Amino acid sequence: MADEQTPSLIGQLLRAVGGWTTPSGKGLFMFRMMIFGASCAGVCGVSAAFLSSVLYGPIGSIAFAIGSSIGWIAAAIYGWRTSVAHSLIAYDQYPKLMLIHMIRSFRLMGLERVRLESPEDVAHFRYRLVNDLRYKSMLVGAYETAAPLIHEIEARREANLIAKLAGERD
Repeated sequence: MADEQTPSLIGQLLRAVGGWTTPSGKGLFMFRMMIFGASCAGVCGVSAAFLSSVLYGPIGSIAFAIGSSIGWIAAAIYGWRTSVAHSLIAYDQYPKLMLIHMIRSFRLMGLERVRLESPEDVAHFRYRLVNDLRYKSMLVGAYETAAPLIHEIEARREANLIAKLAGERD
């Protein structure tokens, strides 16, 4: 079972660097986006500076500033869209697990009143997740803390499938 105190590699890094014991999903998302954005900004900035110096001469600093800004914005858009897509896939596969993590991460939002007892309830709440930015943001934060458990569930399924297939071969 995944250790709840260190939900991911990023969580372990935050714990080691900052002394934080339980990084929240929001904190993990922000840290991941900062690292991703900074690396994309650096690559795009250096590439733009190099290309501008080859094509136009010594205007590399302006090109770096423009390229790194474009890289940061592109990384933010891509990172957000990817996080939302992963979060919605996780909700579709494990709606109750994602709701538990949303409740745990956002205690003051009244999510404990949400019931997912029928397929209609799950579909109705998914509609809210897709169309309301507040709920979508909470889902992304909850996915950061639920991801290690989802990976563990999928690893167990894979191990069971492999054992079943190995048993059929014998």
